[in-house]
Amino acid sequence: MKTVNITRLLAPLVATAISLFPGTHLFAESNVGKKARMVSILDLSPPPSLPRPEVVDEFGNAIAWSFAMDTSNVLLYNQDPFFQADEGTVPILDPEGKQVNLRDWMQARGEATAKCLPQGTQYKFKFEGMIPNGVYTIWHFLDTGQGALATTSFAEVDNVFKASKSGKSSFTVLAEPGPMSFFGEMPACSLTQSSQELFVVLYHIDNQYCGPFPCNVPGKQSVEVAHIFFKR
Repeated sequence: MKTVNITRLLAPLVATAISLFPGTHLFAESNVGKKARMVSILDLSPPPSLPRPEVVDEFGNAIAWSFAMDTSNVLLYNQDPFFQADEGTVPILDPEGKQVNLRDWMQARGEATAKCLPQGTQYKFKFEGMIPNGVYTIWHFLDTGQGALATTSFAEVDNVFKASKSGKSSFTVLAEPGPMSFFGEMPACSLTQSSQELFVVLYHIDNQYCGPFPCNVPGKQSVEVAHIFFKR
């Protein structure tokens, strides 16, 4: 709740800052047309910041590339990296209830392009090899803030997409300047006003999503798992 309150308070402050400093608009305009392209990376090993891996085998062992190449039929499980070890693991299932194996998981691919427009930063995503009919959300991390993709208002959530029955999806969103759902703010042009940019694509095992915040909470089994990510 504290995060929600702080984020909501940021909205009038940002609007006031823009009105007081009209040069902000000029700076944004000077960056219109800048582009960047990103290619997705499979999320098979945890980043150093996480205490435990998310995607594991039935024994809770992390899935490594060498392991993946030899045993592609291994069934996958999810464990929340922030829960205690005795919380156990959750089978990663497709929407029909069939457990996902490593071969299917590794099919995922994605491309993303970013372009600065007068209204904000436009992102185009294209996916293939995702879990058929799977529900996904995209989470956006900048050095200026963090939150659900293109969410600068709690009434608008643009980070949800569903893969087709062939595992494909493509869409475009516009991230306007303003507060992000976790904290901080989205700049007018992420390509010049943020030195780093990361997108994490989460697969929702239960086909449910939770708006501008992740679904995982302490005391509840993990229902979402990182599948792929983009990094600029």
